[in-house]
Amino acid sequence: MMKKLDLGPFWAIIGSSHTDHLVNFVRQFLVVEHLSFAYCHNLDADTLFKIIAALPSSKHRLRRLNLYYCYKLNNTVISRLVRELPQIEYIDIGRCIHIDGDGVQELGILPNLKYLRLRYLQLDANFFYSLDNSFQSLEFLDIKFAKVDPELLEHAQAHLKYKIVASSFYE
Repeated sequence: MMKKLDLGPFWAIIGSSHTDHLVNFVRQFLVVEHLSFAYCHNLDADTLFKIIAALPSSKHRLRRLNLYYCYKLNNTVISRLVRELPQIEYIDIGRCIHIDGDGVQELGILPNLKYLRLRYLQLDANFFYSLDNSFQSLEFLDIKFAKVDPELLEHAQAHLKYKIVASSFYE
């Protein structure tokens, strides 16, 4: 029984003309709860959701999604993730440079999201203000190396109920 599927080592295939072979490969995994595409810089939205759809019955079992350094992904992917994978508990979108604070705010409606990793993203005041009214299940927010106003970070650390791990470019 497979629980974690790490497709990171296939980064050179993902997004190429060989993607269909990878889609056929993932069909054999009956139970996947953790799916990682870390460092798959060629991953685009269509390929991401084609692979997720190919996982037999795992779409509804998927709890953890690692998209670290998948820099072709943007806010549109977040909207679709929220619609298609509402059960997600952990998501890493660090270094996804085309996802901004507006995209991250959309994740706030995920009812089971406990861990959110946003390393190296640019987060604005609107994102931090949204933290007060959304992300109800969040337990851990990792914003190491994110571009964050130090005053906003200090306010968030003082007023929010979950653990925030941060180190700023401003330090």
